[in-house]
Amino acid sequence: MNFARLLAPFAATALLLSSNGAVEGADAPPYASSRMNYRIYGRDLGDPGPATSTDAKLSVFVDGKAAKELFDRLGKDRYDACTDGQNVRVRVAPGQQLRCQREADATYNCTFGLDLKTGRPIPGSVC
Repeated sequence: MNFARLLAPFAATALLLSSNGAVEGADAPPYASSRMNYRIYGRDLGDPGPATSTDAKLSVFVDGKAAKELFDRLGKDRYDACTDGQNVRVRVAPGQQLRCQREADATYNCTFGLDLKTGRPIPGSVC
């Protein structure tokens, strides 16, 4: 599955809305570019396999400036058994589908996922 093709309808809609004035607020910040990696897979995140016509999920990993911005906006640090004692700070959005970390070396990363068949958000990483 081509990721660009998957996102094309969303990008086209955003472009049309912003270019014809349908998006309110002249103060709205522009879209920013970001580094990311993604995986389209089937089965479970802990035991991924090839995506199929009935089972396809997306896992996204973002790092750099975008990850730091997300981390900064997620509120308080949360205890995380997976990173306990590693000097890693973890923050999650309500529902825990968006997870961001500040690593011991002061780098940031975030993960999130999407079930491509149901449209529901899912976690993007496992411990």
